[in-house]
Amino acid sequence: MHLDFAYGDIKRSSYAVQQGKEDPLSQGNEADEEAEEEMKQDIADLKKRIQSVSSRMVPLMGQVNYAHRLLSHVKGLERIVEQLEREIEPLKPVRKPRSKKDGPDE
Repeated sequence: MHLDFAYGDIKRSSYAVQQGKEDPLSQGNEADEEAEEEMKQDIADLKKRIQSVSSRMVPLMGQVNYAHRLLSHVKGLERIVEQLEREIEPLKPVRKPRSKKDGPDE
């Protein structure tokens, strides 16, 4: 029964085409083609947006990498300064208060 129904649709469709009318079966196909074309356009737009974001991210990643390395160097310098501070503190001479009777140191 299903094949008879499909055969009837095909006969009506071919008759419509012969009469110069629009093919009723192709209307669904045109809608599908439009939807497919729209989907392809959406995908192309998404690809362009992804490429745009990617092209903007690369320089930013370079800047982040540079900033990260700079921060590492700054922290390294901070540790060096703290180490020097710990090493210099014990080396400071203990000064005795001078009395007036003592003369200038020679």
